[in-house]
Amino acid sequence: MKKYLILAVILMLVIDLTAQNLIATSNNAAATANHNQRKIVRDSYDNTYIVFVDINDQGSVIKGVMYDSIAGQWNTAVEIISGKNPALSISFDDRIHLMFESY
Repeated sequence: MKKYLILAVILMLVIDLTAQNLIATSNNAAATANHNQRKIVRDSYDNTYIVFVDINDQGSVIKGVMYDSIAGQWNTAVEIISGKNPALSISFDDRIHLMFESY
């Protein structure tokens, strides 16, 4: 019995360490079906930047969220601009460039 209890504790620890966190939500129906709707880059300080497409009253908008590695937390999603199909790139000096399709 003790062996099963130890195995269960180890299994729960592994599941807890690999669990996913919800960082942002999108009202776009194609947000999970179309991989072109979200992009991720990391800078040299291990900060993570994500842009994705959401829908509001005016149409498609691009939103962004950032993981601050020093604070160890995600910020809230902010609306960047109206458009779709975002793409991110990062330069050697950690400048982030956003390309997207505008209307």
